[in-house]
Amino acid sequence: MKTKMIALLLCLSFMATAQVKIIQEYDEMADKVYTFADSRIVIANEAKTIGFTIDVFFDDKCHMIEHLVVIMTNIGGCNEKDKLTILFEDGQRMVLNNWNDFNCKGTCYFALNPTNHRILTTVPLYKIQIQNGRSFDTFTGEVPDKNKNYFIDVAKLLSKQEFIKK
Repeated sequence: MKTKMIALLLCLSFMATAQVKIIQEYDEMADKVYTFADSRIVIANEAKTIGFTIDVFFDDKCHMIEHLVVIMTNIGGCNEKDKLTILFEDGQRMVLNNWNDFNCKGTCYFALNPTNHRILTTVPLYKIQIQNGRSFDTFTGEVPDKNKNYFIDVAKLLSKQEFIKK
């Protein structure tokens, strides 16, 4: 019985462990510490020919998610004034507007205000859509199960200061 309880606890602790890890790397030449996630969210079609990735960037002073960076593949050409719409499992919807200038690299930056940050780090994801603000091409995808709690897991790791130091 004791062995079964230990196995159950180990199984539950494994399930609760975040899949994402936060890396902290010291750059000796710049005398600066960089903090970043070791994985990203990928939303793509089955053939992996159309889609986008989402990376998080942190404010190193308070260790919070500062903004999201989306890189689009085959969703329009050059882009500007893009929109990222996030639908959460509880029905809430968040619309973020790209703040960077026109570019043809498919890169978009989205700042988070305190309300966006609170929702993003407490409610599981359901679907995400990116709209190219220049061509108005859009791509919507359901968030893979392994990423539904991505931002929640990142926030927990940041609050506990659980970093892998390199």
